[in-house]
Amino acid sequence: MFSFLVLLTILGGVLLYAGTAGVLLLFPPKSKKVTAEDIGTALVSQDLPDLPALSKYKARDGNELEYRYYPAKDSPDKPVFILLHGISTDGKYLHSLANRITQKGMAHVYVPNLRGYGEQPRRRGDIDYIGQLEDDLSDLIRFIHMDHPSMPIALGGHSAGGGTALRLLSGKYGSLIDACLLLSPALSTSSLIHKKGKATKLVSLSLPRLIGLMMLNKIGVETLNGLPVMIINKQGETLDRTETLSLSYRLLTSRMPPLRYESSMQALPGTSLVLVGERDEEFAAGSCFPLFPLHTDADVEVLPGLTHDGMLISEETFRRIEAWWNKLDWLT
Repeated sequence: MFSFLVLLTILGGVLLYAGTAGVLLLFPPKSKKVTAEDIGTALVSQDLPDLPALSKYKARDGNELEYRYYPAKDSPDKPVFILLHGISTDGKYLHSLANRITQKGMAHVYVPNLRGYGEQPRRRGDIDYIGQLEDDLSDLIRFIHMDHPSMPIALGGHSAGGGTALRLLSGKYGSLIDACLLLSPALSTSSLIHKKGKATKLVSLSLPRLIGLMMLNKIGVETLNGLPVMIINKQGETLDRTETLSLSYRLLTSRMPPLRYESSMQALPGTSLVLVGERDEEFAAGSCFPLFPLHTDADVEVLPGLTHDGMLISEETFRRIEAWWNKLDWLT
């Protein structure tokens, strides 16, 4: 009888746990209309007349994924720099930065459109499983080494691209990366760098659904990970129909370091650089500056007067990147 009561109690606890998680899934993210004034973000435009054509590489599951390639000017024997885009737009907005790096002959640059993003993804805003982006990036590195054998690899990321870079570095593929550049990197929502107020209007996150899916994943239930948990509230006049404005749980999770982000920061090579704009609308530069040195030997610099996206086309940003790159002397 006692054993039966224990079994009944355990079963009741499991049903209560799963039922609570199930109820939380009933709260989807809700989009809302915003203006530039609402979110305090100045629009940054770039001319893209010389944007490289999209190429493709084959991932381990047989799918072909997009990337753009920028060869180093007059310098075939140079290291490789992979640049990762942010949460809603594919890699073309990194064009100015990629172009500057290659025109200076610093490196060959690859800018992938991550799975779930790009011109015509198989499933926009979704992937097959948590961690698939890391697998895709390791496949990209293997593909790159076919053309650039034995060349060092640097990984750069802007915003959520920085979060994805941190996730890769702290996992089983971290040894593939020799240096890292983080531009206003996203950490988990539990970190202190995320601003409140205007910046949060850009994103609608269903915290109940996020928690519910985390609960289910804790007990091995992953079948509902394709449910959307985040919506990006971008203005209609800024859209070109290639944005990814709804993210599933498994894609969002794959774009960020874990909740205990400190371990990801500790995985940063000492050869890394972190840059944050002083006027960044999404992340607090004053919090980034003391936070990173607590967990990593990477250089951390705040760029005076620069915004979250404005830093990507700033001469000062490129000057700092070039100085850091040259100081590495390329990892002799």
